[in-house]
Amino acid sequence: NQKWLLLNVICGLFCEVLYFMEISCSEPEIKMRIYTTNLMLKLVVLQCFVKFISHYCNMHIGKKASAVFSSYTIFMVIFLTSNRHHHMVYSLVAVGQDFWVPYLIIKPHILYYVLIYGTVLWASFCNFMIFKHLKGSDEMQRRRLRYLFLAGMAPIAGLLIGKILNFDKIDLANIGFAVSAVILLILVCRYGLLDTVQLAKETIIDNTNEGLVVVDTNYNILYVNPVVREKYPDICRRYTEKDKRKFRELFAQEESVYEADGIY
Repeated sequence: NQKWLLLNVICGLFCEVLYFMEISCSEPEIKMRIYTTNLMLKLVVLQCFVKFISHYCNMHIGKKASAVFSSYTIFMVIFLTSNRHHHMVYSLVAVGQDFWVPYLIIKPHILYYVLIYGTVLWASFCNFMIFKHLKGSDEMQRRRLRYLFLAGMAPIAGLLIGKILNFDKIDLANIGFAVSAVILLILVCRYGLLDTVQLAKETIIDNTNEGLVVVDTNYNILYVNPVVREKYPDICRRYTEKDKRKFRELFAQEESVYEADGIY
């Protein structure tokens, strides 16, 4: 699971490097090759993101769907690699010079639309899996999934905005990739997206059949697992001093309560 996210981030960073190389280059042929390579890397990023999300959300894509997506990726990479010979994806019209950076003006062909709408379809599928997994998750997991949803939507939003507004002077999809990388960085550093020990603990605690309440030394509630939330949905919102006294009496009588650093 971690390797797919790591590969996703590495390829995403290469996409940004290639884009800066593209806008700093004025030679049409070299500019076109960099643009093509960037498109292929974006397909790899999408492939890795689908793999990561399917594992992280514990959703089985299915062999047929996985084979279709892999075939689509290979198919598009082959046609992008050989595009300069057949021009079935796009052809170069000119290099625009009326903006602060030189930009490609291309004429899209049939496979270009297959590439764009196929990418949007698979990215939407990823975000659907994330959205579906939101239900029944605890608050911390919901935060992670919301950030993952934004990370998945950012490049697609940039792509669609660019196409709808017919704005091709700046690749808004690449800006979306940069935003996505920042979001993933926040997820890893702040919300422990790759902290396997933390995720394992949360998974075990959330899937136990026993109710679990975590409180501090002042008996303020720090965490309740889904079993408790289901039985007492208002436990955190309507937690009173009377409830604190009940917990104090309960913990005083219960011999199996474990204390560590003032947390019960």
